[in-house]
Amino acid sequence: AARGVNKEININIPTTCHRCGGSRAEPGTGATTCPNCHGTGTENLSTGPFLLRSVCRRCQGSGSVVRHPCVECEGKGRIVGRQRVSVAIPAGVEDGQVLRVSVGDGRQASQEIFVQVRVERSRQFRREGADVHSDITISLAQAALGGKIRVPGIYETLLITVSIDKSTYFFHRSVELYKYTCLAFRCNSMVSPFVEKQ
Repeated sequence: AARGVNKEININIPTTCHRCGGSRAEPGTGATTCPNCHGTGTENLSTGPFLLRSVCRRCQGSGSVVRHPCVECEGKGRIVGRQRVSVAIPAGVEDGQVLRVSVGDGRQASQEIFVQVRVERSRQFRREGADVHSDITISLAQAALGGKIRVPGIYETLLITVSIDKSTYFFHRSVELYKYTCLAFRCNSMVSPFVEKQ
């Protein structure tokens, strides 16, 4: 979630029928002009003194009828197909965020789907607002004398030098790593060391 990733997902999406190519008719046959509306796609309805124009009830406004409908799509011209889509998850995405993704099969105009992102909980990192936090345990010797600790970062393991406040016997300090800022959501990786009991 912090670095971004491309995820492959399978979706059900309406696509052009591969058997009839969207013509709605069986291969080798075709559509004929609707005998009801004569290809206009509309018909006139008389309701007393008024004359209303509406969509043709026989051809549903297409202006043509199919006498031998495609057996694959049942004369609809489209079928619901299974498609594998690559979704680009942007860096810094939040749990529950919805992404709009354009998809298509290359034979028709692109369609849009909405993908809700679920971010898996990390054992090492936690997110607080725009910041990513990590808790590091140090030994009693490091708490008393200071030293260097290795901190698992988002991109790589970091070596941090910690200094001790001489005015206190208890070490509890946060170290800000400004040089390892997460550019996606402008955050600082935070490390909170805690003393390990011995």
